[in-house]
Amino acid sequence: MAVGAEQRVRELGLAIQDFSAEPYAGVRYATSMKPHHQVGNLLLLGGHVPERADGTLLHPGKLGADVSVEQGVEAARLMACNCLAGIRHAVGSLDRVKHLARSLNFVATAADFYDIYLVANGATVTAYDPAVPSSRQSPDLEGIEVRDDPFAACEGAQVLVVLTEWDEFRWLDVDKLADLMAARKVVAARNLLDRAAFARRGFDYLGVGRS
Repeated sequence: MAVGAEQRVRELGLAIQDFSAEPYAGVRYATSMKPHHQVGNLLLLGGHVPERADGTLLHPGKLGADVSVEQGVEAARLMACNCLAGIRHAVGSLDRVKHLARSLNFVATAADFYDIYLVANGATVTAYDPAVPSSRQSPDLEGIEVRDDPFAACEGAQVLVVLTEWDEFRWLDVDKLADLMAARKVVAARNLLDRAAFARRGFDYLGVGRS
C-alpha cells in the first residue's frame, strides 16, 4: 500500500528542521529574500543551503578542491532536507505535495571539476529495460540501479517514469504497482499507458508526448 510523504520521511529517518521555530536561513543572508511564494497550488521556494540548525554550514568550500564528492553528497542531502523543511513550513505538511515541477541546483566547484551530477542528483534511480540485463551494467548507466523486471524497479519508488514503448510496459499490472510503490505518481513520456486504469488506483498521471 502506498504511503504518504510524511510517513516516508519517518521511515527514512530524515532529520528535517522546524522553520516555524527557527527563522528561515535565507532571511539572515538577505532581508529581501522571501522564504517562499505561493500562486494558487504552485509553491516556489527561495534558495536553500546546507545549513545546520545552529547556523553553521556543512562542508563549506569547493568540490574538487577542499571538498570531496562524499562530503558534497552529504551537504546536498542536508540542503534537500532544508528544502523539505521549507515546503512543510509553507504548506503545513509534505503530504500536500503532488509533484516537484522544477529544481535548480548551484554547486561550487574547482575549475577542473566536471562531475557535478554526482552531487546535484540526490535521487536514487532504479530502472528496467528489456535490452539491458542487470548483469551488464554499462558505464553510460553510472548511478542507475538496473533491475531484472519492471516491478523490481518500482519497489518503494516515489514516481514511475516510462520513457520507451516496449509492449510489456503497455500491459503493466497497475494493482501490483500500486502495492509496490511508496507513492502513486506516474509520468508516461509516450502516453503508452492506460490513464483510466491508473486513475482508478489513485495515481497522479502526467502524460507527455504523443496523444
